[in-house]
Amino acid sequence: MGLTGTIPKDVGNLTSLVFLNISNNSLRGHLPAEVGLLHQLQYMNLQFNELSGEIPSSLSRCWELRQLSLNGNKFNGSIPGTIGNLSKLEELYLGENDLQGRIPQEMSNLIGLTILSIPYNKLEGPIPVGILNISSLQMVTLRNNSLSGALPTDMCNNLFNLNWLSLSFNEIGGPIPTSLGGCKGLQTLSLSYNAFTGSIPTEIGNLSNLQVLPTDLCYSIPGLEQLSLSYNQFNGEIPDSLSHCKSLLLVSLSYNYFTGSIPRDIGNLSLLQEFYVGRNNLKGELPKTVFNISSLVSFDILYNEIAGSLPADLCYLLPMLKAIAISVNQFTGQIPSSLPRCESLQYIALSNNKFTGIIPQDIGNLSMLQTVYLAENQLTRTIPNSISNSSNIISLDLGSNMLTGNVPTFLGELTLLQRLQLGPNLLTNEPSQGLSFLTSLTNCRSLNTLVIGSNRLDGVLPNSIGNLSTTLELLDATGCHINGMIPSEIGNLSNLVTLALGNNDLTGSIPETIGKLQKIQQLRVYDTAIHGLIPDNICKLTNLAELNSMNTKLYGSIPSCLGNLSSLRRLQLGSNALTSTMPSTLGSLKDILLLNLSSNFLSGPLPQEIGSMQSIVELQLSGNQFSGNIPNSIGELQNLVNLSLSRNRLQGPIPESFADLVSLESLDLSLNNLSGTIPKSLEKLLHLGYLNVSFNELSGEIPNGGPFNTFTAGSYIGNEALCGAAQFHVKACKGNKRTGFSKTKIFMVYILPSITLIIIAAAIAIWLLRRQARNTHLLVRENSPIHPFNRRISYYEILRATNNFSEDNLIGRGSIGLVYKGIFYNGMVAAVKVFNLQLQAAFKSFEAECEALRNIRHRNLVKVISSCSNPDFKALVLEYMPNGNLEKWLYTQLFPRY
Repeated sequence: MGLTGTIPKDVGNLTSLVFLNISNNSLRGHLPAEVGLLHQLQYMNLQFNELSGEIPSSLSRCWELRQLSLNGNKFNGSIPGTIGNLSKLEELYLGENDLQGRIPQEMSNLIGLTILSIPYNKLEGPIPVGILNISSLQMVTLRNNSLSGALPTDMCNNLFNLNWLSLSFNEIGGPIPTSLGGCKGLQTLSLSYNAFTGSIPTEIGNLSNLQVLPTDLCYSIPGLEQLSLSYNQFNGEIPDSLSHCKSLLLVSLSYNYFTGSIPRDIGNLSLLQEFYVGRNNLKGELPKTVFNISSLVSFDILYNEIAGSLPADLCYLLPMLKAIAISVNQFTGQIPSSLPRCESLQYIALSNNKFTGIIPQDIGNLSMLQTVYLAENQLTRTIPNSISNSSNIISLDLGSNMLTGNVPTFLGELTLLQRLQLGPNLLTNEPSQGLSFLTSLTNCRSLNTLVIGSNRLDGVLPNSIGNLSTTLELLDATGCHINGMIPSEIGNLSNLVTLALGNNDLTGSIPETIGKLQKIQQLRVYDTAIHGLIPDNICKLTNLAELNSMNTKLYGSIPSCLGNLSSLRRLQLGSNALTSTMPSTLGSLKDILLLNLSSNFLSGPLPQEIGSMQSIVELQLSGNQFSGNIPNSIGELQNLVNLSLSRNRLQGPIPESFADLVSLESLDLSLNNLSGTIPKSLEKLLHLGYLNVSFNELSGEIPNGGPFNTFTAGSYIGNEALCGAAQFHVKACKGNKRTGFSKTKIFMVYILPSITLIIIAAAIAIWLLRRQARNTHLLVRENSPIHPFNRRISYYEILRATNNFSEDNLIGRGSIGLVYKGIFYNGMVAAVKVFNLQLQAAFKSFEAECEALRNIRHRNLVKVISSCSNPDFKALVLEYMPNGNLEKWLYTQLFPRY
């Protein structure tokens, strides 16, 4: 009728009104409470208007009401409990509103109700048991709510007339009650998209009138046409009896936990059009009888462990096929050459299998084709030219294969293309054409995903990249051997969410136009030759969640405004040439999970604000020049799993607050100037599996509880004042006996003279060694002990070679260091002499030995392979002599006893 406006309150004056139908109009506003004055009203139909507000409780005074239809409006609030007073109500329609709360228990009083329809609302809680005992009910539809709980075990004891039960798209759990078999009049049963558990009860087989819905047994339901149990938690096997439901048109069992195999006789369902069993736990061979179902239109077995192959004449056997989805299984063989014969084919998903061979050359004959997923197989040769004829393709994924040849420019003819994934493959590019295929893709005005990574494209990003569709959200060109600069036109891609250009040969700086990418969340330019400052414009990217510029050539300071990027979750700027300090503003990143600033030239103290990063899991600050004490506030990071502060200039004690790092699994504080004791409270860190405090100035007893009984000597090397168990290669701890001497007196009387004598003796020894070296003429050039090794060996190579300086690798101990057996990555076995730099004499000894072994030549002298030297660690890597330790071998060979 086209009525607009509101329902006037005067409607209550129509006291003799029996029939009210003003449905399918544009009425708005509230339903006035005055409708409760219509005591003679038997029929009220207000459906499909724009009425809002709560359903008035005064409706309960319409005592003669038989039918109430309010569906298709905007009513909100809860269903009034007083509706249960409408004792003559037969039909209740409240669907497609915004009703919330629980279904009132009082509705169980509606003993004459035949139809209860409240779908598409926001109702929650269990279905009142009393409602499912109303014997007059013929139809119940409560689908698309948030109802929970379990169905009553006796739900069908009184529902003799029920022929329609629709409970899909809720959160109802527990087993399907066996009493459901008592609803013998059921023709339609819909239970999909719930949380049902257990197996399908065999009693459902008693529902001989079922025409639509799930069943497990088909012997007594020959007329069943639709079996739909998807999106539940059913388990057990798909019954073999399914093949007896000869009338089945649809089988939908996806998203459950079915096990076993697909029934062998599935091919007996000669009328079957749609078969969906994806995302279960099915195994075994695909029955070949499937290919006898010539009526099959859609076939989905995604995400199982089903094996087999597709017959070469697939599309002669299944000519009606529109969709085939078998991705993430164990299929082998070749893609059927007959595939282009399926003229109606729109959807092909064969990814994540073991298909070999080529993509059918005439695949372009499939003019209706929209989606092609062939990724993660072993396909070879080139992308067929004919594919450009399939002009309706929306999504094309050929990644993770072994395709070769140039990336074709004809892909730009697929003007409806939205998703293109070509990497990784072995695709190349014609150098004379540049990356011209990117220019051709500017014709695809709906493109939102472009993945070309992990191919060898060897070219420069063209300026035309800025002309790609503004709908583009993902651009991944990782590891493509792309060179040159990032074009400033990249800033035109205003909807870009992910830009991944890492592991390329890119040069130049990050363009200022990057600040125009307001929707970007991931920016990855790691492992490139990009240099320059971090542009302040990055701070305009308020949605940025990940910035990865590891191992580039950035320099300058870290912009303090990065602390304003509250969406940032991963900030990786390690292995650059960044200077200045760590901005205290980074402490504002309360949701950051990973911060990596390692291997730069950052200096100054660590900010106390670091303790405000409440969500951080990994903090990597090693290899810088940080100084001062470790902030106590780090102990507040209770989600921290990995903490590395190694290779800095930190001093002072290890904070006691570290004992609060309850999630910590890895702690590296090595190569600093830390002093004091290792806090015994760290024994509480039960998840700590790796500890390295080597090469500091720590003292006192090594803790022996909790995780400390699993660490090796390598965790503590280079801390001469530590004491503890013998396996740690440290001195034994002395008891605290009382003496009459103060610590100062002990130092002056005993320690200081000893140190003085050691220094004098060392100086004399070094002078004698140098004099002997100048006067010796016994050695010849040809027998040089210097090993032809062209580079120094890093500390971490030595750490790995000696198994973290394990006691099992210890082969000698001297006054100024230890000697370990090391096995390096290339299989080389060597002796590693590690100098104790806590002793002043060790510095001079290292220099003297280097000088001596460089200048002295003798056929019996061990060869120097390499060295590792920095201000905090010095070691010589020497040829390994298996007969005893190095010192003994040298002395017995050069100065034999007669």
